[in-house]
Amino acid sequence: MDNFSQLFNGITLDQIQGLLIILASLVGVIVLHFVLRKFLIKITSRIARKTATQWDDWLIEERFFHHLVGFIPLGLIRYFEHQIAEISSGMGSAIHMLVRLVTIWFVTHLITSVNRVFVKYVEEKGNYNIIAVSNLTQFANILIYAFGLILGISAVLRLDLNTIFTGLSAITAVVLLVFKDTLTGFVSSLQIANSKIVRIGHWVTIDQYNADGVVEKINLFNTSIRNFDKTIVTVPTSTIMQGAVKNWNSMAQSNTRRIKRSILLDVNSFRFLNADDWAHLGELTIMHDYINKRKTGGETQTDKRPTNIGAFRYYLEQYLSSRGDISPANRDTTIVRQLEMTTQGLPLQIYCFTNSSKWVEYERIQSDLFEHILTVVKIFGLQLYQLNHISSPTDK
Repeated sequence: MDNFSQLFNGITLDQIQGLLIILASLVGVIVLHFVLRKFLIKITSRIARKTATQWDDWLIEERFFHHLVGFIPLGLIRYFEHQIAEISSGMGSAIHMLVRLVTIWFVTHLITSVNRVFVKYVEEKGNYNIIAVSNLTQFANILIYAFGLILGISAVLRLDLNTIFTGLSAITAVVLLVFKDTLTGFVSSLQIANSKIVRIGHWVTIDQYNADGVVEKINLFNTSIRNFDKTIVTVPTSTIMQGAVKNWNSMAQSNTRRIKRSILLDVNSFRFLNADDWAHLGELTIMHDYINKRKTGGETQTDKRPTNIGAFRYYLEQYLSSRGDISPANRDTTIVRQLEMTTQGLPLQIYCFTNSSKWVEYERIQSDLFEHILTVVKIFGLQLYQLNHISSPTDK
């Protein structure tokens, strides 16, 4: 109460009337601020929508003009500030402090909004620098807000900035502990940008976090990944540098994708080819060269006699080479091979690359391929292993 009375100590009636007029004017200035913000924002928004450039739309989105308009009433308030100080020094000081705080608020938000617009501009360019720029800008915004807070404290407590910074230097260890995650994320983002390990839009897999999807956002603290089941996984940015991350982007760029799948063959169905087998294989155009090379004189030597599993393997090699949806650029790694024997039978692995990395197309090619393989295996007298299969005497 005493402090309140000191504001009006020694003020005459005329001064009180003048003060009321000034305060009414201040209220009018505040009303003017909201009116200007409402109409000017509408005008600038309409102009921005009609222009071909994108940056002005981003300025609207980041509320740049909302904060810019605030400087008009601030200028008017500073005009009345001196007149109020002549009537009441206490009230003049209070208005001065309020103007400083609001100015700090507007300037801080103006700078940070421009920074965010710059990030959107870089994002539109779509390169690896976006990660470094985005995190650097976010880090700069944190520093700007921190500096604005310090200026606000200086204005309220009327402390010199040197005094505040001296106090902060005394608690450096605490400050570093508070900003530990920020600094770690900032360093990690620079490493990611420099090494080009990951960028927004890449398909990545991080088993530790059950993440398997597209990177949507990378900031100082977290990286957001949208899984293919539409869930969002958030992982620490530092994990990308510290953990095992599988990036599928090179596969997408090459427009090829690997097929690596095996079928299990029942070893009890393996045998040498006989006359009936040659007749059936002769109906397959792909096998003509095989028949011409192997049939002549091959049946007299047991170690050279063709087998149905060998003929089947040759057929698959030729069949893969003849398919237009198997990448011709990877013919050297188009392989049909036998893996180590298991108790379930002999694994015969198909290793090749499709000529499309698109998920739907890849699954279609793979399904078509194995549907054919699982069907044609019967022509060679081979049997697939199934858990519920019990060999009969005729099978042997």
